[in-house]
Amino acid sequence: MALERGIKDLDVYGNSQLVINHLLKEYEVKKKDLVSYQTQTRQILNRLDTIKLQHISRSANKMVTRWQILQLLWH
Repeated sequence: MALERGIKDLDVYGNSQLVINHLLKEYEVKKKDLVSYQTQTRQILNRLDTIKLQHISRSANKMVTRWQILQLLWH
């Protein structure tokens, strides 16, 4: 969605430390069925000018998600 809207700088917050570390290439993806997801995601991320990947706790993620939904409804 960001690329479709011309957004080239993105902050991504995820509640899975494992997934964030996979995308940052700090951890190797060991499950073969997940490698293609990482590859596709990295290809998309490489099209951005700047990307910030950050882990947040699941409880904080619930609050962020609610805030994002409200933001989308008002735009």
